[in-house]
Amino acid sequence: MKKILLSLTLLCSSAFSAMAQVDSTSQQLEDVVVLSDKLQIPFKKQNRNIQILTAQQIAKIPAKSVNDLLAYIAGVDVRQKGPNGSQADIGIDGGTFDQTLVLINGFKASDPQTGHNMMNIPIPIDAIERIEVIKGAAARIYGVNALMGAINIVTKKDKGNTFSARLYTGSSFQNDDTTDNMYGSFGTQLVGQMNTGHWQHLVGASWEQGNGYRYNTAYSNTRVLYTGKGQLSKHAGLEILGGVANSDFGANAFYAAPGDKNAEEEVNATFLALRAPVQINGHWTLRPSVNYRNGYDHYVYIKQRPEVSQNKHRTHTIDASLDNTFSTGFGNIVVGLNVRSEQIKSTNLKDHSRVNYGAFLEYQYQWKEKLDLNLGAYVNQNTVYGFNIYPGIDLGYQINNNLRAFANAGYGQRLPTFTDLYYKGPGNQGNEFLDPEYMIGYEAGVKYRKNELYANASVFLKNGRDFIDWVRPDTASAWTAQNFTSLNNQGIHLDAGYVKTFDQVLLHIYAGYTYLNPKIGTITDESKQGWMSQYAVNALKHQAVFRINATIYRHFNIGIHNRYQQRRNAGNPLNGYGRKQYMLTDLRLGYQMKRFQLNADVNNLFDIKYIESGVVPLPGRWFTLSLLYTLK
Repeated sequence: MKKILLSLTLLCSSAFSAMAQVDSTSQQLEDVVVLSDKLQIPFKKQNRNIQILTAQQIAKIPAKSVNDLLAYIAGVDVRQKGPNGSQADIGIDGGTFDQTLVLINGFKASDPQTGHNMMNIPIPIDAIERIEVIKGAAARIYGVNALMGAINIVTKKDKGNTFSARLYTGSSFQNDDTTDNMYGSFGTQLVGQMNTGHWQHLVGASWEQGNGYRYNTAYSNTRVLYTGKGQLSKHAGLEILGGVANSDFGANAFYAAPGDKNAEEEVNATFLALRAPVQINGHWTLRPSVNYRNGYDHYVYIKQRPEVSQNKHRTHTIDASLDNTFSTGFGNIVVGLNVRSEQIKSTNLKDHSRVNYGAFLEYQYQWKEKLDLNLGAYVNQNTVYGFNIYPGIDLGYQINNNLRAFANAGYGQRLPTFTDLYYKGPGNQGNEFLDPEYMIGYEAGVKYRKNELYANASVFLKNGRDFIDWVRPDTASAWTAQNFTSLNNQGIHLDAGYVKTFDQVLLHIYAGYTYLNPKIGTITDESKQGWMSQYAVNALKHQAVFRINATIYRHFNIGIHNRYQQRRNAGNPLNGYGRKQYMLTDLRLGYQMKRFQLNADVNNLFDIKYIESGVVPLPGRWFTLSLLYTLK
């Protein structure tokens, strides 16, 4: 079957080339303003390694969740445990899931309890305008915990009055050995936008349910989202975001295998955020903002006997900022204040709280449209871990109209989560004496953009110390949190995209590659030299992504999507499931007819047996049929 797929790919490519006309129109790549940047610099002038996945690209990827979408961005390490968005850990360029900051429309959305809940966010795929992945230390912009980078999910705006409804169902056509029922899932998404002149509103909702793909992996996911944007007056605006995300799922082997075969978990998050930009005058813009996150996590170790062990965690996070942007004759300046309060009430972790008080300054200067400089620092005072400064600098030079060179450096800090510090369970033990992690990162590269083609190449080095890892002396012992070692990540990143309109064919091609060479330093405690590490030695070594998609006569769509991953020291296959290396292929066939779009997807086309995290086998071949109705 692999030969058939290869032949199909070559056939498509040959057909597209044959259709090319001399007067073929070209499609310029979108130059978006990066919302997650406080200076809001256009993408083409960014001096950082930023990957963007647009709504047009998202619509062509056979993904069921935001987690699936991120897996198609080179350099992003997605380690899923549950299907279709139930749970996933997201790392960037060799970092762990606790070293990545998640934002929605620029509002921080991460959970201080644990990074395992980082993707419990209230966003249906059909409500996404784009996903921005900012690689490298971003602490000078966001403060603590943006150690290896940030992921900002931007919702759709300013689309007039539109409505879409999607229905979908899927199955592996395999039967559950315990019930003899066929594994399957079904769900729906609804997204509506309304423009009333001065105000734009978006309401989105999704619901999905499935009985899993192996024993105790059934799940139910619900997402509800509202965003609003409008003008309070000629000079003052208001942005609103509110949402709820809820997931219930079987957690077989998620945290403490094999004893947690009958575990289950429910996670819930509620979001409310406000931003009110005010144009004080022609040179000064004031942006006060506040956002609140309420998180709930209920874990039962044995669902048939909850009295054995269960944990209930409730977190409250409030984040308030006051940004001031000044446009002057000698550059642009952003200066502001930030306060972030984190609280937890837990049956296991007990009750704890901490507060970050931050102040930041960022300066941008451009010389003759050629050389530009961004530098700044974030000053932070934490009520538990004290004072720190996170400086950073970006430098860019426009070599010619199409080629740009860039370099950046930054310093950051990651605070231990409440789980790192205080968790006590049969398979995991926290450590209340942990210190924060620190990292300084460097990167340099070039970006090329001309008409239909863009390409990026960069090298990076990230030196970390006091790395927080979960370790144990043998398989019979519990995992314990330790400042285990120093960890340096060095690597290269390459990616390129091509968008071209031929006679009756719109062709999209993307290829990305990331190489990582992590260097583990001296173990902090020499008596633990032989201990097993859960995170330090399991980063990706090679990661390659390839996507090719063609829309033919505006009605037919075909997409072939490939991912190759090879991990360092991931161990031998477990029960036939590969952990060290594997290649996955997803296929989408679509047909557009007026307001209806029909898609047939096959995920994991070759039925590869693989594991991304721990000892959790992931689904084999899965078929999905979806119908989308759009009204404009």
